[in-house]
Amino acid sequence: MISNEEHARVTELVYAHDYYVDIFNTVRKYYIDRDMKMNTPYFWNDFWIELPDIAAIRRAPFWDICGLAEQIYETD
Repeated sequence: MISNEEHARVTELVYAHDYYVDIFNTVRKYYIDRDMKMNTPYFWNDFWIELPDIAAIRRAPFWDICGLAEQIYETD
């Protein structure tokens, strides 16, 4: 589980950098609608998977998101 503080910090970065906010909100709504916890590596991995496969994604907060998403490998 990702700490609430870390989840909030990276969420804030997504909005502050206008980092694919529409995609973020779509994934967020999916989790909310299913009453799933968002402060998990799975949430961040699902968001990362939905990002476009273009070089432009490699800007802040891309590496923060990758770090959270990669924690799924530590969970299994």
